[in-house]
Amino acid sequence: MNYRLRYKWHLYHNTRRGGVLITINGYYPSTRDWIVTSNTLNNFYPFYQEEKIDIPEPKGMEKSIQWNQLVDTNHIPEQFVVDIPDGVFLGEKSGAVITPENKIIGDVSHELFAYYVFINKKLPDLIEMNGNTALLFTYFATNYFHFMFDVAARVHLLQKSNIPIDRFVTNSQFPFQDEILTLLGIGKEKRIELKENLHFKATHLVIPSFIFSFKGIIPEWACDFLRRELLLKRKVKKLQGYERIYISREKARHRKVKNEEEVMDLLKIYGFKRVFLESEPVTRQIELFHSAQIVVSPLGAGLTNLMFCNPGTKVIEFFGPTWVRPCFRLISHYMGLDYYYFMGEPIPVKYEFNDYRQLVDDITVNLDKLKDALASVMR
Repeated sequence: MNYRLRYKWHLYHNTRRGGVLITINGYYPSTRDWIVTSNTLNNFYPFYQEEKIDIPEPKGMEKSIQWNQLVDTNHIPEQFVVDIPDGVFLGEKSGAVITPENKIIGDVSHELFAYYVFINKKLPDLIEMNGNTALLFTYFATNYFHFMFDVAARVHLLQKSNIPIDRFVTNSQFPFQDEILTLLGIGKEKRIELKENLHFKATHLVIPSFIFSFKGIIPEWACDFLRRELLLKRKVKKLQGYERIYISREKARHRKVKNEEEVMDLLKIYGFKRVFLESEPVTRQIELFHSAQIVVSPLGAGLTNLMFCNPGTKVIEFFGPTWVRPCFRLISHYMGLDYYYFMGEPIPVKYEFNDYRQLVDDITVNLDKLKDALASVMR
């Protein structure tokens, strides 16, 4: 059974809302389907058309990767804001948007695993919320990269809609989430934390479209907005002594550099400092990358901060031999950075190249390749 069929099958199961048996009457695959069917075009605010992303070939030590085939799709979907009068939201691991006629809208909902939350479940009591309530969350909010692009960047869409927002349903329990939202002007007094069994109906449910950064691609406007709001408007000054930085994953749970000490022994010869971004507030991370002239790092969410680098900054990213993502190549392209990459040492392969089960594999850096990369960027 394919995903779409599984999706429909689950939605036709009975569900209980506030102790009263109702039926989820199906779903709209897209917001535009709902807009056309309900004749509510005035509630739809389109801003960016669907966009095809062409990933420029980077400067690599090997030429075997087809970069445009690294992602599930090379299209960024249409970007918009929709205002649903009397819209209903049910939160679990993420959340589902339900129209007044009890249908789910697929592209603005972000609950994974075929909407299992609706199967034979008594829903909590329905809370009524007056005014305009915006949904600003993502299933992957604990990841710095995904939070930046599927939460923070979508503030731009809300701003373009000019709809005044009374409250935001969002993810803000981690310090970096709270800091980013505060920098964007969304104070704690306006937030409702996304949590299991959050169930409400809003006078107006206002939803910016998802970028779906988990597919590995992001639009240029998102980088421009975040750079402008988090860097340029704050007039960030450069830090002395951090012109050459190495981003360590030693404190990460997975995808560590096995021979990191040997890597650092080599990098220290060239004046690099090792930084641990997990220990730094967001404002400090922005300062570090804005100060850097050369950034060396294994693949990791910390490279999201490349959008705060200056044009011409050199970037060397290294990957494990089985897992490659193009997102930081895209950021480098948008920001005018000089990007290089190379692959780690071969390991026994259990799955096909770029299988998600291999994203945790550690990396062993070939020091000769690193020397060659350093020689290239320092010419």
